[in-house]
Amino acid sequence: MDYCDIDNKENNCYNGNYNIHCLIHKKDLIFVCENKECETQLACIKCVTTTHKGHLLTDLDEININNKEKIQNLIKEFKLQFPKISNQISINKTNLKKIEDIYSKKSKITKLDTDGVANMFSEVKELVLKTEENYIRGIEDNQMDSESNYSKMKDELEMGTVVLEKIYEKYKTNQNINDSISNNDNSNSPFDNIDFNNKSHIIEILYSNSISKSKTNQNNSFSYVPYNNNTIISSCTDITSAIKTILRSKPRPVPNVNKLPEFFIVNKNKKVPYFHQGYKNFVGGNFMAINFSFCINLSFNISSTITELYLVEGRCDQFLNALSNFNMNSAHLHFYDVDICSNINVYIKYFHFHKYILNELFKNPNNLCSPTIHIYELEKPLTSDSIKGKGTTLHIHEEYDHPIAPGVLTNNGIQYLYLYDIKNGLPRGSLPAALNQLYLDGYKHSFKEIVPENLTVYNKINGAWQLITNDKYW
Repeated sequence: MDYCDIDNKENNCYNGNYNIHCLIHKKDLIFVCENKECETQLACIKCVTTTHKGHLLTDLDEININNKEKIQNLIKEFKLQFPKISNQISINKTNLKKIEDIYSKKSKITKLDTDGVANMFSEVKELVLKTEENYIRGIEDNQMDSESNYSKMKDELEMGTVVLEKIYEKYKTNQNINDSISNNDNSNSPFDNIDFNNKSHIIEILYSNSISKSKTNQNNSFSYVPYNNNTIISSCTDITSAIKTILRSKPRPVPNVNKLPEFFIVNKNKKVPYFHQGYKNFVGGNFMAINFSFCINLSFNISSTITELYLVEGRCDQFLNALSNFNMNSAHLHFYDVDICSNINVYIKYFHFHKYILNELFKNPNNLCSPTIHIYELEKPLTSDSIKGKGTTLHIHEEYDHPIAPGVLTNNGIQYLYLYDIKNGLPRGSLPAALNQLYLDGYKHSFKEIVPENLTVYNKINGAWQLITNDKYW
């Protein structure tokens, strides 16, 4: 607009009466130069032959008419679109309000969830740290005892090795052991009086030697468990199991009571408070755990309020025989990695065997009598002698990963069998002869030629037991 002069502000370029003058020629501006370098400059009649000579010029009136028509068309189109736009704006406002409400609610829920997860994480972290701290303390307390006991255990192992070598020599040569020892040892030998043909005698010698050394080297950190030799011998079927049993019955170091772990961790959702020797008061509600690695010669009455008792690690014969006030008719007794001899006489309604060591759980009908038995992880597979007693209900849980051989469950009084998601399916001829009802909870194996048609079978679906009527199971 370098070439125009607006004389009167009330005048405009769209009324057809231009009072705009060229600054150079003082003539009315009536053209628009459309050359690129001029950038739509206005020009007068004189500019056509001077400044804008040879340029493409358009009459200003034509531009005004064309633009006016375009503007009017746009206005008409906008008037047609305005109701739709207005309606869409209203809808968008409503939707925006809904979104804001939803966001507000979600924000509150998210905050609650976040707080809950944070609290849960904090509790789990605290539990893990406390458990780790307890174990570290236990390791530190036992480290010095372990180092001092190393030489004692080495001596005992050497003694046992010598005895086993003599046994092997006897059976290898098939000669009289007394002649063999006389030929090899001219002096008095510690083996002169051993009857190597008598299993019980060998085991008794091993056990006596082990105990005598333990007593000789005993200090205040040990507590001796006086198991009867005959009991240990009679509970073992071979030399190997005898040695294992003797080693398990060895005196163990008793750490400081104040540094023992507080809880037995059953799973991520359940922890059970320990009762330790020396505790004056026990506050555990209806659950209690006892670790026989820490509690030796433990003798006390179990409160009748306890409904679940967990026995953990070691030998618990004496404790089981001393049970008096335990609620036998409704309580659950859990075994975790424990040894039990065959002369126990205890009746409790529910038995749970986790990581159990021995094979013959109920070989004696009066041994650990229980109408309901739960089997979890066993060191060895079940045999035909594993469950013989007064049990009528058997649960085999998914932790049991051994095959179930034919005939293992047939010759007992089991009437109700519960099978969970076990690794191996039942073979033909493996169901108990007295079985009345079969319950399946996650069992995925075939039933062909295994389940008789007259047997009542239930399957757990959505948390409820449902009677199976489909012929595909037969």
